[in-house]
Amino acid sequence: MPPFAENDGFEAAARALCSSQFVENEHGGGSWVAVDASFTRLDASNCTSQEHDEPAGCFESHTTLVLPDNPPIKDCPESQRHTSIHRFVLSDAVAAAINGPLNAQAIRHCDEHTGSARSNVGGYHSVEELWHGGGSSSEWYGRLHNVVLEAVRALNASAEGGTAGVTALHVSGWFNVSAPRGYNTLHDHGDAPC
Repeated sequence: MPPFAENDGFEAAARALCSSQFVENEHGGGSWVAVDASFTRLDASNCTSQEHDEPAGCFESHTTLVLPDNPPIKDCPESQRHTSIHRFVLSDAVAAAINGPLNAQAIRHCDEHTGSARSNVGGYHSVEELWHGGGSSSEWYGRLHNVVLEAVRALNASAEGGTAGVTALHVSGWFNVSAPRGYNTLHDHGDAPC
Protein backbone atom coordinates (compact mmCIF):
# COMPACT_ATOMS: atom_id res chain seq x y z
CA MET A 1 0.00 0.00 0.00
CA PRO A 2 1.34 3.47 -0.78
CA PRO A 3 2.40 5.43 2.30
CA PHE A 4 -0.18 7.49 4.19
CA ALA A 5 -0.88 8.23 7.83
CA GLU A 6 -3.27 5.67 9.36
CA ASN A 7 -5.29 8.29 11.19
CA ASP A 8 -5.98 10.17 7.92
CA GLY A 9 -8.81 7.73 7.08
CA PHE A 10 -10.56 6.69 3.89
CA GLU A 11 -10.02 9.90 1.92
CA ALA A 12 -6.24 9.75 2.40
CA ALA A 13 -6.12 6.05 1.50
CA ALA A 14 -8.16 6.64 -1.66
CA ARG A 15 -6.03 9.63 -2.64
CA ALA A 16 -2.83 7.62 -2.05
CA LEU A 17 -4.10 4.75 -4.22
CA CYS A 18 -5.23 7.09 -7.01
CA SER A 19 -1.88 8.88 -7.15
CA SER A 20 0.36 5.80 -6.83
CA GLN A 21 1.09 2.69 -8.81
CA PHE A 22 2.87 -0.49 -7.73
CA VAL A 23 5.74 -1.35 -10.08
CA GLU A 24 7.02 -4.91 -9.81
CA ASN A 25 10.72 -5.67 -10.28
CA GLU A 26 12.36 -8.78 -11.77
CA HIS A 27 12.87 -10.34 -8.32
CA GLY A 28 9.15 -10.47 -7.50
CA GLY A 29 9.26 -7.41 -5.25
CA GLY A 30 8.51 -3.85 -6.19
CA SER A 31 7.77 -0.37 -5.00
CA TRP A 32 5.12 2.31 -5.11
CA VAL A 33 5.73 5.23 -7.48
CA ALA A 34 3.80 8.48 -7.74
CA VAL A 35 1.63 8.95 -10.84
CA ASP A 36 -0.31 11.93 -12.15
CA ALA A 37 -3.88 11.25 -11.02
CA SER A 38 -6.70 12.85 -9.09
CA PHE A 39 -9.47 11.64 -6.82
CA THR A 40 -13.00 12.96 -6.78
CA ARG A 41 -15.57 11.27 -4.60
CA LEU A 42 -18.50 9.97 -6.65
CA ASP A 43 -21.69 11.88 -5.90
CA ALA A 44 -24.60 9.42 -5.72
CA SER A 45 -27.00 12.10 -6.95
CA ASN A 46 -25.17 12.03 -10.31
CA CYS A 47 -25.69 8.26 -10.69
CA THR A 48 -28.75 6.32 -11.77
CA SER A 49 -29.66 2.69 -11.24
CA GLN A 50 -32.15 0.54 -13.12
CA GLU A 51 -33.21 -2.96 -12.11
CA HIS A 52 -34.33 -4.92 -15.17
CA ASP A 53 -37.70 -6.62 -14.63
CA GLU A 54 -37.00 -9.92 -16.34
CA PRO A 55 -33.35 -10.99 -16.08
CA ALA A 56 -32.12 -13.61 -18.55
CA GLY A 57 -32.59 -17.30 -17.72
CA CYS A 58 -29.34 -17.99 -15.86
CA PHE A 59 -29.33 -14.69 -13.96
CA GLU A 60 -31.07 -13.85 -10.71
CA SER A 61 -30.83 -10.13 -11.44
CA HIS A 62 -29.56 -7.59 -13.97
CA THR A 63 -28.90 -4.02 -12.86
CA THR A 64 -27.62 -1.10 -14.95
CA LEU A 65 -25.68 1.63 -13.16
CA VAL A 66 -24.97 4.87 -15.04
CA LEU A 67 -21.92 6.62 -13.59
CA PRO A 68 -20.41 9.98 -14.61
CA ASP A 69 -16.98 9.71 -16.22
CA ASN A 70 -14.22 10.93 -13.92
CA PRO A 71 -12.68 12.92 -15.42
CA PRO A 72 -15.21 13.39 -18.24
CA ILE A 73 -13.92 12.81 -21.76
CA LYS A 74 -13.49 16.38 -23.03
CA ASP A 75 -14.48 15.79 -26.67
CA CYS A 76 -17.77 14.10 -25.79
CA PRO A 77 -21.07 15.97 -25.63
CA GLU A 78 -22.28 16.54 -22.06
CA SER A 79 -25.08 13.97 -22.54
CA GLN A 80 -22.51 11.22 -23.26
CA ARG A 81 -20.07 11.86 -20.39
CA HIS A 82 -21.04 8.74 -18.49
CA THR A 83 -20.40 5.01 -18.45
CA SER A 84 -23.05 2.31 -18.14
CA ILE A 85 -22.07 -0.62 -15.93
CA HIS A 86 -24.16 -3.80 -16.15
CA ARG A 87 -24.18 -6.03 -13.08
CA PHE A 88 -25.38 -9.61 -13.58
CA VAL A 89 -25.94 -11.92 -10.59
CA LEU A 90 -26.00 -15.63 -11.42
CA SER A 91 -28.77 -17.81 -10.02
CA ASP A 92 -27.58 -20.02 -7.14
CA ALA A 93 -27.84 -23.23 -9.20
CA VAL A 94 -25.81 -21.86 -12.13
CA ALA A 95 -23.20 -20.33 -9.80
CA ALA A 96 -22.78 -23.64 -7.95
CA ALA A 97 -22.33 -25.53 -11.22
CA ILE A 98 -19.66 -23.09 -12.45
CA ASN A 99 -17.76 -21.80 -9.41
CA GLY A 100 -16.52 -25.03 -7.82
CA PRO A 101 -14.98 -26.55 -10.96
CA LEU A 102 -13.72 -23.15 -12.17
CA ASN A 103 -12.01 -22.53 -8.82
CA ALA A 104 -10.28 -25.93 -9.00
CA GLN A 105 -9.13 -25.22 -12.57
CA ALA A 106 -7.79 -21.80 -11.58
CA ILE A 107 -5.70 -23.28 -8.75
CA ARG A 108 -4.40 -26.03 -11.06
CA HIS A 109 -3.61 -23.46 -13.77
CA CYS A 110 -1.75 -21.32 -11.21
CA ASP A 111 0.40 -24.32 -10.21
CA GLU A 112 1.18 -25.42 -13.79
CA HIS A 113 1.68 -22.17 -15.74
CA THR A 114 3.72 -19.01 -15.55
CA GLY A 115 1.62 -15.94 -14.90
CA SER A 116 2.03 -12.36 -16.00
CA ALA A 117 2.56 -9.22 -13.93
CA ARG A 118 -0.33 -6.86 -14.50
CA SER A 119 -2.26 -5.02 -11.79
CA ASN A 120 -2.01 -8.03 -9.45
CA VAL A 121 0.01 -7.76 -6.26
CA GLY A 122 0.52 -10.93 -4.20
CA GLY A 123 -1.44 -13.12 -6.61
CA TYR A 124 -1.48 -14.88 -9.98
CA HIS A 125 -2.66 -13.44 -13.32
CA SER A 126 -2.72 -15.92 -16.20
CA VAL A 127 -1.88 -14.94 -19.76
CA GLU A 128 -4.92 -13.38 -21.47
CA GLU A 129 -6.69 -15.70 -23.91
CA LEU A 130 -8.96 -14.60 -26.75
CA TRP A 131 -12.17 -16.61 -26.83
CA HIS A 132 -12.83 -17.38 -30.47
CA GLY A 133 -16.49 -17.45 -31.57
CA GLY A 134 -18.11 -20.71 -30.53
CA GLY A 135 -15.33 -22.07 -28.37
CA SER A 136 -11.74 -22.14 -27.27
CA SER A 137 -9.08 -24.74 -26.70
CA SER A 138 -9.25 -23.89 -23.00
CA GLU A 139 -11.56 -26.11 -21.00
CA TRP A 140 -12.32 -23.34 -18.50
CA TYR A 141 -13.82 -21.09 -21.15
CA GLY A 142 -16.49 -23.69 -21.96
CA ARG A 143 -17.95 -23.30 -18.46
CA LEU A 144 -18.54 -19.59 -19.09
CA HIS A 145 -19.52 -19.61 -22.76
CA ASN A 146 -23.30 -19.83 -22.35
CA VAL A 147 -23.31 -17.32 -19.47
CA VAL A 148 -21.41 -14.78 -21.61
CA LEU A 149 -23.81 -15.31 -24.54
CA GLU A 150 -26.80 -14.88 -22.20
CA ALA A 151 -25.36 -11.60 -20.89
CA VAL A 152 -24.75 -10.31 -24.42
CA ARG A 153 -28.34 -11.14 -25.38
CA ALA A 154 -29.55 -9.26 -22.30
CA LEU A 155 -27.40 -6.24 -23.21
CA ASN A 156 -28.88 -6.18 -26.70
CA ALA A 157 -32.41 -6.56 -25.33
CA SER A 158 -31.88 -3.63 -22.95
CA ALA A 159 -30.37 -1.41 -25.68
CA GLU A 160 -33.53 0.60 -26.29
CA GLY A 161 -34.12 4.32 -26.17
CA GLY A 162 -31.10 5.33 -28.24
CA THR A 163 -28.45 3.22 -26.50
CA ALA A 164 -26.39 1.21 -28.96
CA GLY A 165 -26.41 -2.56 -28.63
CA VAL A 166 -23.46 -4.92 -28.90
CA THR A 167 -22.59 -5.02 -32.61
CA ALA A 168 -19.10 -6.55 -32.53
CA LEU A 169 -17.82 -8.80 -29.80
CA HIS A 170 -14.24 -9.72 -28.96
CA VAL A 171 -14.14 -11.58 -25.65
CA SER A 172 -10.99 -12.50 -23.81
CA GLY A 173 -10.36 -13.79 -20.33
CA TRP A 174 -7.81 -14.84 -17.76
CA PHE A 175 -7.54 -16.30 -14.29
CA ASN A 176 -6.86 -13.90 -11.46
CA VAL A 177 -6.03 -15.80 -8.26
CA SER A 178 -5.49 -13.65 -5.18
CA ALA A 179 -3.32 -14.92 -2.36
CA PRO A 180 -4.11 -13.88 1.24
CA ARG A 181 -3.62 -10.10 1.39
CA GLY A 182 -3.28 -10.03 -2.40
CA TYR A 183 -5.10 -7.37 -4.42
CA ASN A 184 -5.24 -5.58 -7.74
CA THR A 185 -3.92 -2.05 -7.96
CA LEU A 186 -6.05 0.74 -9.38
CA HIS A 187 -5.98 0.45 -13.18
CA ASP A 188 -8.07 0.89 -16.30
CA HIS A 189 -8.54 -1.09 -19.48
CA GLY A 190 -7.75 1.66 -21.98
CA ASP A 191 -9.57 4.61 -23.46
CA ALA A 192 -13.10 4.22 -24.77
CA PRO A 193 -14.52 6.66 -27.32
CA CYS A 194 -17.76 8.42 -26.44
